[in-house]
Amino acid sequence: MERAKETTEALIFFSPGGDYTWHHVINSTIRHWRDRCPTVAVDFSPLDSLAEGFAPRIIETLARARRPEILGPKRSLSAASRNVEVSREVISELEIALNSAVMSVLRTTNTQGFLARRLRILFLKSSLAIYRATRQLIEEMPALQRVLLPNGRFPQQKAIAMAAREFDLEVLYYERSSDRSSFFMQPFMTTSISERHRAMAALEAPSTEILGVVKDRLESRLALEDSSNPFAKGWNGGFGISNVENAVVYFSSSQDEFWALGPEWEVDFESQYSGLSAYLAENQEVNHLIIRMHPNTLNKSVGYALNEVREVSRLSRLFDGKVQVIAPHVPANSYSLASACRRVIVWNSTVGLESLYLGKDVTFLAPVQFATRLRLDSLTSLEWARGTATESQVLDYLASSEMLYSKSTEPVQSVSPETLMGRILHICLSRPAVLWVILVREIFSRLVVRGIFSVAGNVLWGDRH
Repeated sequence: MERAKETTEALIFFSPGGDYTWHHVINSTIRHWRDRCPTVAVDFSPLDSLAEGFAPRIIETLARARRPEILGPKRSLSAASRNVEVSREVISELEIALNSAVMSVLRTTNTQGFLARRLRILFLKSSLAIYRATRQLIEEMPALQRVLLPNGRFPQQKAIAMAAREFDLEVLYYERSSDRSSFFMQPFMTTSISERHRAMAALEAPSTEILGVVKDRLESRLALEDSSNPFAKGWNGGFGISNVENAVVYFSSSQDEFWALGPEWEVDFESQYSGLSAYLAENQEVNHLIIRMHPNTLNKSVGYALNEVREVSRLSRLFDGKVQVIAPHVPANSYSLASACRRVIVWNSTVGLESLYLGKDVTFLAPVQFATRLRLDSLTSLEWARGTATESQVLDYLASSEMLYSKSTEPVQSVSPETLMGRILHICLSRPAVLWVILVREIFSRLVVRGIFSVAGNVLWGDRH
């Protein structure tokens, strides 16, 4: 153990939560670095109040690799590390990640309720313990050069990165690819707009082969039947709206996913619908607006759904006669709708990029990662990004993204699956009580939210689907 510490060049932090695809990514990342340099893998879930722990069969598989060595449940903090004072700056920097975690787990933008406050306490407690533990491990490993961690969005992960940077170590984030068949590593979080732009600017022009790959992938998403977009499953193409060719369509976003990602994603509007109201007030020529609500809204909390209904209904009353609403449960094909309408407006949804590929004039009401790359003009006093892009420009952006990730993309190597009964027993025994409460809440929400939108569609918005 001591010799390994003296020669360790890479620390790979992991937590066993999530589905099997994440377990595969963990396994593959460890194998990748084990073959290149002395590596130690660190399971930080014992310090995480919200972790479920590793299922027995998976930890056995990882342990059989012998190297890297696995520091897990028996690892304890020294008294000195437990008592390390954490600065206000560290806690302040964790704030964004705390908000992001609470919103993601509860599927709502409300971070003030009892359950949200309880979650914040547990996340903060876990993050500070992991921060102290990371500092201790780094101090014990003089040969250490880099630290790897998943994603970086949640506070437990951010705490690791903050501790590593205090020692001027290289920090790499590993992440699943979009199709979950491979993984990639990069020196910045996927959600960092400015760092992503800088990395893409340094790339060479994409090859014809890569352009062909991304074109096939994009067109498989845009297919009117059997789309590869998971939200498009079951969309039937019909939307039953007359005079659609003269309409402007707004595609809403499941907004909680962006509100807590940091300053680069901040906007001046209270919500996406207040931003849309400001846009309509300044663009009086829009006399027919279709609001296509994001299908993922069905997976949010009851409170989130009720707020969406209030916001959309308020906007509909404000612009009486101009607005038609397609509720999230209605299987209208969004790509067919975008193609048919005169213009497209989005918050920062991927459908905005896809609509550019379809040749549409698109307005973005919030920051998007591809605005600079596609040179979308900033127009009006509110500085909305608006413009058109050629098919080749969109493909160039997607190909550059592919090249950015492909530098460190490797196939995912699987680990031995557990039996179904073993997985069920493990979850029952290891899941923290607060996560059981959240699970029950989520099941209840799924049942109620669809009913909320069905009633709103029929009673408030005159839904005839």
